[in-house]
Amino acid sequence: MVFDYIAHVASAFRLASLTPQLETCKQRLSSKEQIEVAVFGRFKAGKSSFLNSIAGIEVLPVGVVPVTSVITKLSFGEQPQATVRSLDGSSSVVSLHHVAEFISEAHNPENRKGVATVEIALPQLASYRGLTFVDTPGLGSAFQHNTATSMEWVARVGAAIVAVSVDPPLTDQDLQLIREFQRFTPQIVILLTKADLLSPAELEEVVAFVHTMLREKVGHDFAVFPFSIKEKEAEFRETLDRALLLPLREQVAVQAGRILQHKLSSLLQQLANYLEVARTAAEVSEQERDLLRSQILGEQHEGRLLAEELRLVKQKLLMETRPTIMAHLRTRHAELQEQLARDLEAQLPQWQGNLWQVTRRFEEWLYTAVPAVLRNVSLAEQPFFLSLGEHAWRAFVRLLEAFHHRLAERVERVLGIHLTTPGYALAVEPPPTPSIAIGNVFDHHLDLLWFLIPMTVFGGIVKQHVRGKLPEVLEKGAARLATQWANSLAETRASP
Repeated sequence: MVFDYIAHVASAFRLASLTPQLETCKQRLSSKEQIEVAVFGRFKAGKSSFLNSIAGIEVLPVGVVPVTSVITKLSFGEQPQATVRSLDGSSSVVSLHHVAEFISEAHNPENRKGVATVEIALPQLASYRGLTFVDTPGLGSAFQHNTATSMEWVARVGAAIVAVSVDPPLTDQDLQLIREFQRFTPQIVILLTKADLLSPAELEEVVAFVHTMLREKVGHDFAVFPFSIKEKEAEFRETLDRALLLPLREQVAVQAGRILQHKLSSLLQQLANYLEVARTAAEVSEQERDLLRSQILGEQHEGRLLAEELRLVKQKLLMETRPTIMAHLRTRHAELQEQLARDLEAQLPQWQGNLWQVTRRFEEWLYTAVPAVLRNVSLAEQPFFLSLGEHAWRAFVRLLEAFHHRLAERVERVLGIHLTTPGYALAVEPPPTPSIAIGNVFDHHLDLLWFLIPMTVFGGIVKQHVRGKLPEVLEKGAARLATQWANSLAETRASP
């Protein structure tokens, strides 16, 4: 059987990168009556809102910060329920009201609950029998594990809906994702979300721009469907149903076979490329191998030049982002200080005892309260922080793509083999909650003289001094958070 042959060759040549695609082909062969329609895109592109609209029920959590952290499937079922499948192989059925506890970043940060997928059955999806909708975590957010989870799913995609917000209408990351999908499915459409932000004339212009960019940058045009949950929702959804979803449902077996054939052809082409490289390398002498290696990789200084260019991009990003982040955080200082002051006022009456005891209670409170408000600000302001890195990230990807292009040209010239151009998914590791350095609450360690300072007499003065420490501690914590965010942006990882 062809799959066994591919698996044998991939194992013999240690081609682990082909395993996910091979496994997907096997699964598709045994389930031709179901097509998975996966929705991918940048974080906050409106993927979950779109699927809620398709389902006709608010079953997926949405919010102003990255929400989805686990692959979530929606399909028709006689009874509404959700099945949580864990990474350890176990599963459990939960109410739809508890879905967010397993798939949202807020309730299941970094997927600490070990959820593999959440499968939701809905009677409302009766008109889409044969289709399974897949909601994926957003790409490009500060949560690196979200991007990794989505990219691991790419090879399994049946039909792909790439959600692209009208602002901006199409980024390098979107184009890279579309190129990646071309290896795995012939069924790709663009969902142009948040269409209500534009006038009809502006929307028409953006749609034309997207078509032009697809032809120029990807080499293939795809259907583009505007969408909004605020205006003309039913009209937009009807257009998408008529052009994509209902034809898929009505011809499930035919379309599933077409998708499987595309996956298999792509898999065989990749395998042939690997084998051709291996054959060529095996037929030449060691001296000729060195010559081939030199012809393909070029001079050593090119690699050093690339490393230096990447270092300069990172250095420039660090220098530019930290002051900007710090200035932005300072605009929130008054609000945060007021929030901390209210909490402090609620805590002060509970702090009894001598000066030393009150000082320790204040320090304990600071060590938890200040990081908590900074953590919330970090999450809320994440879109702004990430936007600061977009220019540098585009430069970073351009350097990698240019290097790969030169490498692919040499491989084709020397070996006559065409290399597939990879897409790069960028991920930022979110910074940890900043630690708080308090220093001395009182100068000259006055709290050591607690036995000379009766709180009943000087309590008001002491507590006023405690309140006065808040701006200083908040400023230091914000400075550390700004540094951590700048470092996180500079340490952005690109995975093909």
